[in-house]
Amino acid sequence: MKKLFSFLALVVVTSLYAQPNTNVYLFDIIYHYPGVSFENMQVVSDQIGYDNQPSFFDNNTILFVSTRNEQTDIAKYDIDSKTASWLTNTPFGSEYSPLRVPNSEDVSAIRLDKSGLQRLYRYDHKTWQSELLIENLKVGYHVWDTEDQLVTSVLVKDGMNLMLNYLPEKKHNTIFTGVGRSLHKIPNSKKIGFINTINGASTISSYHPITGQITNLFRMPSKAQDISWFEKTTILIPNGKQIMLASLGKDKSLNLLHEFKEKEIYNISRMAVSPDGRHLVVVSEENPEMIVNRQVETFNSKDLNGFLSCFSDSVMVNNYPNKTLYAGRSKMKENYGQHMSENFNTKVEVVKRIVKGNILIDEEIVKENNDTFHQAAIYEVENGQITSMSFIHENTPQISTEDVVAKQLEAYNARNIDQFVTFFADDIEILNYPGRLTIKGKEALRNTYKGLFTRATDLNCIIKNRIVVGNKVIDEEVVSVGNTTFTAVAVYEIENDLIKKVTFIR
Repeated sequence: MKKLFSFLALVVVTSLYAQPNTNVYLFDIIYHYPGVSFENMQVVSDQIGYDNQPSFFDNNTILFVSTRNEQTDIAKYDIDSKTASWLTNTPFGSEYSPLRVPNSEDVSAIRLDKSGLQRLYRYDHKTWQSELLIENLKVGYHVWDTEDQLVTSVLVKDGMNLMLNYLPEKKHNTIFTGVGRSLHKIPNSKKIGFINTINGASTISSYHPITGQITNLFRMPSKAQDISWFEKTTILIPNGKQIMLASLGKDKSLNLLHEFKEKEIYNISRMAVSPDGRHLVVVSEENPEMIVNRQVETFNSKDLNGFLSCFSDSVMVNNYPNKTLYAGRSKMKENYGQHMSENFNTKVEVVKRIVKGNILIDEEIVKENNDTFHQAAIYEVENGQITSMSFIHENTPQISTEDVVAKQLEAYNARNIDQFVTFFADDIEILNYPGRLTIKGKEALRNTYKGLFTRATDLNCIIKNRIVVGNKVIDEEVVSVGNTTFTAVAVYEIENDLIKKVTFIR
């Protein structure tokens, strides 16, 4: 949305930091034997903030919500012209989950008022004035059945209940207790699809508003929270960068449909298919690399608000491996605000990067006035924000630092246990990041690796990437055993020409 909403100034404030950065993207659905693919990505909205909850108003128009001025407002995106525009500007509340009202051009949406009320409203498409549809119910999500009747998930003390709401007579009947957030009109059907969460499991179910029948259809993968109906008997389920296809046929299969190669698509949370089946819109968390890149860019430009928006409320800042410097964004604001206000000529340059899932390790050159520092930073990213940042600072390097690591690798690949253990200190510690001890002492190391060397006769490790900071060597390693290959990151700490500690990031 940077190019689309460039005429609007984004105000980033503390109240919005709690919501992760999410962006909205559009793809063409290309049908080919034996399946489909999603191609020709369009950026619907990629500004900093919460851009989410898309739905199709018609085949050419997408409704979604977007962050601006301390709130979320309803926006629309025109597919043909590739332009976005605002529909509402509601200074007394934030709007969510916009949908088209059947047989009308009006829009319905949940509004969270600043007073704390969360209600369902109808917005006139000409004036965008709102009308309260349901009183005294805290509506979480909704889907229309007819222009007079809708199904809602209503927030109660222990979760959400499914309710049938007949508006002319203000009737609200509970259908099911314990549901998730994903409500949909099932294509070519009179039924409503929802997710029931009974007994801690998630099951895709259907509800018939006329007969009242509820049918369990498909057991959801454990991490999925949202779905999109592709056809009457097929469902799209997000899985990170992938979309899985659930078939409701006799075999009830779940198969990989598509894996996105686009770097912008990292962890899909919501999806919608256009009525004509030609387009798919997805919401994705921001790629961790993009988040880390932005925090470097905003630091270098002394953009304090932009910098802080990259971090979670409870961010931990450490000196590696586990010395806490401080916790929380408020303390970070105090520290970095002072630094930026004093106009230090500080610039960070990333010279090398290792990526392992949601953990990024950057080798950085820091230039401050006339001084230059060499360091590494380990970033953990969750839900679109940096949750921890650990610094490895340069100290007096030992000449043999890389040699020690290289020689132990040679012994590892030769499966020579006697030679291998000579490169480790007697009190060697092997840990899983950030600090879970798995091996303590050279004898335990020998016993563990002797068994590995005996079993894996074709064991081999190569170094894909390396960062050296002082007495620490950070290796991105590719290990192969037979037909199996996996990657890991190893942080070696060298003291007195021996490996004192190894921390694996798996």
